[in-house]
Amino acid sequence: MRAVKWILTAIATLMVLPVVTGFFVDYAKKTDAYTKPEETLGVIWATFVTPYFACAAAFAFGVAIGLWIDSGLRRFDGTRNTKRIAVGYEALGLFNKVVERQRRLMSNWPENVSDLGPEVFSTMLKIGAVGLKVPGPNVLSTPSPEIFLRYLKSVGTLLSEGHYAEAKQAANEILQDLPK
Repeated sequence: MRAVKWILTAIATLMVLPVVTGFFVDYAKKTDAYTKPEETLGVIWATFVTPYFACAAAFAFGVAIGLWIDSGLRRFDGTRNTKRIAVGYEALGLFNKVVERQRRLMSNWPENVSDLGPEVFSTMLKIGAVGLKVPGPNVLSTPSPEIFLRYLKSVGTLLSEGHYAEAKQAANEILQDLPK
């Protein structure tokens, strides 16, 4: 899907660029901008010929290229995938804690996990930070833990095994079952 977006963007750019360029060339010819640019273009020309503009433009261009290179390298170095896997294991750990508390005798939901609130909130923030939708803050006040446990188990398992797209899809599907 990403490749299609890039290809369509490139095709659109190649189609629009000659039209826009032709417009500016015709405008420059009509206004005599080629022979007397400082008179025709006025303030715009004055801005472009200042020595500070070249430095600022070079800096902005360098930052943009650096961001593109950094983004490309992050895609291939595995740090995002490692972080997602770690978050998956954390979700599975929380799942196991909640299940253990549910198995105890005389334990009622959500009283038996009320002290896990900060850990649940932290884990949900981490899951959200990797790009998945998370349940709202009232997830511990739902009448039953089944949907929350299914969320933790599915998302945790899929993330810990490196299946990000499937984890995202599972999170979206499970969250549709949560009461609003």
